[in-house]
Amino acid sequence: MRPRSSKFGLTIRLRHQGVTSLTRCTATEDRPDGSEISATDGLSFSRDDAGVVIELTRHDLRPNQFVTLRWDTAHATP
Repeated sequence: MRPRSSKFGLTIRLRHQGVTSLTRCTATEDRPDGSEISATDGLSFSRDDAGVVIELTRHDLRPNQFVTLRWDTAHATP
């Protein structure tokens, strides 16, 4: 009998209030063996009157896997 691995899903929903645009938004998934892959296939963002909403969804995560979400906003020039 083969052992069953536990798999998990993760959704991160982040609201950055007061931001009108993103200059960059990326996500990566780190695997237990140390390799890193892009996770942008589960990444989306939208804008509303209050700011920007970023959502990242990953499926079938295993123990010792993690995701990193990075974003940059437009900064006002002095």
